[in-house]
Amino acid sequence: MSDQFKNFIDRYRDLSRRLLPSIFLPVKVERIKKEIERKFGETTPKMPCIQDLEETWNQIKKHLTHKKPLSELPRRALRRLSWLLYYPREQPQKWFVHNENLVEELFKLYKKSARPASIISLLHSFLLVYPTEIKTFEAMRNGIEKLVSSSKSCRLGLWQARCEEFSLLALDGPARVAGKFLDSGASCKEIFDKAGFTGELTRAGFITGIHKDCLTLVKKRLEQGTLSVEAIKQVFDFISPDGRELRFPEFSGRIADSFLLPFYEGAEPASEILNVIKTFFLEKYGHPEIDHGRWNSVSEGARQTMIRWVVKATFEAFFRILDHTAHDDHWRYRRAFWGAYLLRGYISGVWLVLGPSASIKARQFINTRYEKFGQLTGNNISSDHSVLLLQIGNLVFSEWSHNGKCRVWQLSDPDAPKRLRPRYSREDLVYRPLDEFVHSHSESGSWQRKIAYLIREHTDIQIDLRQLMP
Repeated sequence: MSDQFKNFIDRYRDLSRRLLPSIFLPVKVERIKKEIERKFGETTPKMPCIQDLEETWNQIKKHLTHKKPLSELPRRALRRLSWLLYYPREQPQKWFVHNENLVEELFKLYKKSARPASIISLLHSFLLVYPTEIKTFEAMRNGIEKLVSSSKSCRLGLWQARCEEFSLLALDGPARVAGKFLDSGASCKEIFDKAGFTGELTRAGFITGIHKDCLTLVKKRLEQGTLSVEAIKQVFDFISPDGRELRFPEFSGRIADSFLLPFYEGAEPASEILNVIKTFFLEKYGHPEIDHGRWNSVSEGARQTMIRWVVKATFEAFFRILDHTAHDDHWRYRRAFWGAYLLRGYISGVWLVLGPSASIKARQFINTRYEKFGQLTGNNISSDHSVLLLQIGNLVFSEWSHNGKCRVWQLSDPDAPKRLRPRYSREDLVYRPLDEFVHSHSESGSWQRKIAYLIREHTDIQIDLRQLMP
């Protein structure tokens, strides 16, 4: 049905409701209106009740056991067969659709005398289940495509247009819809509504196929650098409708791999894209080193990518907090020093520990719903103190705010501070270090030279002193 004619019908329906309530409509006009709506409007097939399906399934099963042709089935049973090809849904081994002879005979019968409602039901159930793994899938897809495209019934016009525009019955149908979704700029709801995936079909197997193929395209385009931030947001809205839970939680590992693996060894994305992706996975998956639930199904490369991004974000948040709580000029030297190790990927883990006042200030820079940090408690601390724990190779450093010292432990030392804990006392962060450094003579590189030497001695990591200065 053309868009112009559909708009005409919609306007006619609306006008008739406003100007001519049904009790005043002439009988013939009312009958014509209903006939137009029946022929050209949306056709949602109605599945028979469970009792009828069960009764007819047993009837057909008995019929097939006696090796009788489908043409000898009662007409009602034959009409219901389109609903029974995948019945019972939770027991695929019982599906009639596995029977190749039945499928072949069914399409011969439907080609001769199928009612439009039966073809629509056949298409509906096929898209709903979309059983790509069964051996008769291709026969089903081809058969339905021929029935739909060759029908001259007005009742199939809308589905014919949908199948043509969205390639619903093409061999790579889900991939084509996924590409249209990424390229059109339209939301997934707009695409699905237009393609007919409403009501029960919002949970269709075809939608699962779109989801899989969309992730494949996302990974490819992120690797190529051709996916816009707007498209990424649209995909996230598809993956997690309205920001709620994942549409398909069983694909949580594949989702993370598609968005994160392109950057495991490749160049980092633009900051806006990085922040959108990072925020999504922090919200839906949690911290990659603390919240192990969904991260357990993610590849190690994807998880390490996320850890790297979290490390960088935590590092930057620490220095933004210091800008508002500790105004000493020497902090720009500390930022430059540790930033050089971060830039080269040598810092494998970080953790923020914040005093009470610093925790309040941190809310300006981090989202406490999913960006986590430890709390500094107990005696001998200042409320606005902050500590950054950093891991480089087999060394753990605690870098204190204000005029605090930098202390270092070997990772294997039982006295070394453990990252990712929710609370720390001052003693936890200063007790029996391997060494400690006062940040004196920053301009001449005094403390920088000492710490860099220690790092080189324990990890073989070496950075020229000039690159450690602001």
